[in-house]
Amino acid sequence: MKYLKPEEISLETRKLSEMGNPGKPEGETGVAILERMNVSHYEFTSWALELTCMPESENVLDIGCGGGLTLKRLSAEFPNSKLVGLDYSEVAVKKTSELNSEDIASGKMRIIRASIEEMPFEDESFDFITSFETFYFWPDRLKNILEVKRVMKKGAVFILASEAYAHEGLSANTRQALIDKNVYNPSYEDYEKTFKQAGFAEYKIYTKKGTDWIAVIASA
Repeated sequence: MKYLKPEEISLETRKLSEMGNPGKPEGETGVAILERMNVSHYEFTSWALELTCMPESENVLDIGCGGGLTLKRLSAEFPNSKLVGLDYSEVAVKKTSELNSEDIASGKMRIIRASIEEMPFEDESFDFITSFETFYFWPDRLKNILEVKRVMKKGAVFILASEAYAHEGLSANTRQALIDKNVYNPSYEDYEKTFKQAGFAEYKIYTKKGTDWIAVIASA
């Protein structure tokens, strides 16, 4: 599969994606947002995934699967695992299902429409969980983190990563874009406080110099 560079995204897709709601993509603008995400988040997602040795995993979950490219990449990393994608956007579920149709047809992957607030999984269901560019939109950060922890097996790994976090070096344009989208943008200290309160056995927070990227790697 050929991966486009961010500058190769069509002007029409850019304009449509700027009009939509990234928290819950819907309709034509939602499709454009998801297409842009699959391209523009690729390098950032690669960085976050490379921060840890991904464990041998029987069951893998991607929360907020969006356009489905992360799941496709995880499927390649975990050829013998069962994968689940979760998103509460109907458009995202459809887009992810289309991109991963072969894995779904083979029974390797399931795509579920549901919210982070109450995931339809048993306790201790997953060995490896990812969530990229979603934390801005979670309605109750601590409660939702605890919901993730609930479905983690003992020793499971959870990667939560965002392309922007609140810090002194954050550009005025990025700050304004986050304000315009009315999203929560936590600081490094906010992430640390939330994971500490959630009681994870271990967690580490990473940032990348020259970017606004942040990632938390936590284990249950």
